[in-house]
Parts: sequence; structure tokens; C-alpha cells
Amino acid sequence: MPADPRARLKDAKKALYAEVILDVAEAVFADVGYDDAKMQAVAKLGRTSLAKLYEVFPSKADLYRALHRRRLEVLMRDIAAAVHGCDEQPLLQILRAHTAHIVFHMENKNYLRMHLRDRIAWSSPEGLRCEEQVKAWERGLRMMVTAIDLGVGEATIVDEDAELLARSAMSLHQVALGLWVDRGMKQPVEQVIEAVQRQVLRLLCPADQYEGQERRLLRGRGQLAQPGAISDVAIS
Repeated sequence: MPADPRARLKDAKKALYAEVILDVAEAVFADVGYDDAKMQAVAKLGRTSLAKLYEVFPSKADLYRALHRRRLEVLMRDIAAAVHGCDEQPLLQILRAHTAHIVFHMENKNYLRMHLRDRIAWSSPEGLRCEEQVKAWERGLRMMVTAIDLGVGEATIVDEDAELLARSAMSLHQVALGLWVDRGMKQPVEQVIEAVQRQVLRLLCPADQYEGQERRLLRGRGQLAQPGAISDVAIS
């Protein structure tokens, strides 16, 4: 039996309301940080009553978790799509994942600013406030370590501690994106991607392979190419 149209309409309105509130909350967290953010400020900016806000999100922690859940689902899906089909090419897989990560945060400026405002090192789960963040961080680390281990075995990635390399690469993202924000968020995404990819190559490539990979990177205009297949790696 089909659902009551009035119930469906009510659910749709509630979902739309939640989306609007999450956008507003993201802006508040980005401006003042989690600790200083107030539910009253979210309600005021969202032009809603505090009672209505608490009806949908019973606490600031619930609001924060919902915000991360929404964004991280999309981010992990974007990364999975970016690395699809290159499981046997670890360096390419890593740089595609990094590109997807950077593009996502540059497109979602308030979410990025919110992360930076928390002043938590991206290379460590210490300080993460909710389960959604921790799970996404652990999944990203596992993906990086697995790819690095494969690359070490193939001698395409330097033979160092895989987790050390993975966490160092995470730090590169934070520094590069933080600098982008500090400079007014005006630098084109392609330039940020290329700068990060160069640093990742310096971190991961054996010394005798770095120059060749950098040349491929330049020819690919910011995207690492597979040897002999430069035109086949565009990330749309």
C-alpha cells in the first residue's frame, strides 16, 4: 500500500530542512570552530527556531556528526571512483586519490575551513570528534598503506615505513590546502593539485625515478601518467 502522501511530504520537508541546516552549521563551524559554535547561532543564521533545530538535531554533537556523515560519504565515493581500475598501479592510484581529495575540499570550502579551524593534525586520528571521522581516516590510511606496500614490492615507491609515508602524505594535504585558504582561496585547483603531486612524488619515488615521473606529471598538466600512456589518466 503506497505511503500517505502527507507523510511523504512531511519527510521530504524534514530532509530539505536538514540539508539547509547542515549548510548553515558548516558555515558556523568554519567561522568559529566546534567548541565556540552555538546552536543559537545556527538557528539564527538558518532563520529557524531553536526548538525546531533541536527537534531535528538534538545536540551540537548530533549536528556535527550528521555534517561529517553527509560530506564523508561523498568524499569516499569520489576517491573510490578516482582509483577505479588502477589497483595494479600503486603510484597512479595514490595520486588519483590525492587529486580527488583535494578537489573535494576545494569545492566544499566551508567544510575545508571547518577542518582547518579544528587545528587537528590530519596525519593522526587524535582529536577527531566523531566516529564518522575516525572511520574515514582509518579507511584512507589503509588504502594508502596498501598501495605503498604494493609499490615498494614493485620498486616504484621508496622502501620506507609505509605508514610513515602515508601519514606524511596526509600532512601534505593539510599544509597545501591550509596555504590555499590563507592566500584567499584564489589559486586555481590545477595549480594546487600539481604542487601537491610534485611533493608526493618527492616523498614516494625512488631517487632514480623521480625526474621521469615529474616529466610525465608536467606533460599530463598536473596528473601523473602511466608510463607510455599519458593521455589515459585524466580525472574528470
